[in-house]
Amino acid sequence: MSEVLPIGLLAQDLKTWESVIVSEMPEIPRNETKYKIKGHHLFETIHGHTLILDLYNHKEDKDISISFPDIEEVRLNDLSNQHQHKYYLECKVRLLDYKLKDKKGETSIGFNKDEFDDTTLMKNSYMKYRLILVN
Repeated sequence: MSEVLPIGLLAQDLKTWESVIVSEMPEIPRNETKYKIKGHHLFETIHGHTLILDLYNHKEDKDISISFPDIEEVRLNDLSNQHQHKYYLECKVRLLDYKLKDKKGETSIGFNKDEFDDTTLMKNSYMKYRLILVN
């Protein structure tokens, strides 16, 4: 895995590649589908970046959009090459992040402090999506 990249590099790549292979669910690469890239929208928010991909599913003959909220890190896999660029998006799970901050006393939202231990909250406060850009 390589270093963290500016999200703008991914946005540029989305303009130059024809298709993306992605799972609609995080952390589940075995359910990936190949889509034609029709466009994308990138928004900077107070919680990180949100990426929306406008895609076409050839198998089902329909347009879809997939959103990736609260992106905090973008990484390009070291094994990427001229045939594919493989990106990983680290997205914050906001509810678990709030629970962790509440437990540490950084906020006073009022979550049940015994519901999760700190290690579980820290381990699960991010979800990872994989995007494989191909032609």
